[in-house]
Amino acid sequence: MRAGKWAVIISMGIAALVTPALRSLDQAYQFIQEYVGFISPGVLAIFLLGFFWKRTTASAALAGALLTIPISTVLKFLPKWTGGAFPDYPFLDRMSITFGLLLAVMIVMSLMQPKSEADSL
Repeated sequence: MRAGKWAVIISMGIAALVTPALRSLDQAYQFIQEYVGFISPGVLAIFLLGFFWKRTTASAALAGALLTIPISTVLKFLPKWTGGAFPDYPFLDRMSITFGLLLAVMIVMSLMQPKSEADSL
């Protein structure tokens, strides 16, 4: 119960710090949707492969979870970092590309590793 209270207090503090920055945005919903898109491709890839493909390993799922934010970040900021040499994709396209890359990484990792007894829970 104490951990829940602290989680609420910390979350409210973060929300209070972020709120002034949201005033300058045209659409706060688009901002929220774009940054949720940093996490959701990894969650979907882990769920789909874990639920529908029995060969998926725990290390592949962990790699998918750890890579989703870095891949999304690179796809978002690479156009700025390269001075426009890389295309600036809309956030839905970035989510699809991230999802596809994560699926590929997770499938390759699962095929390269034999599934152990600990993974088959």
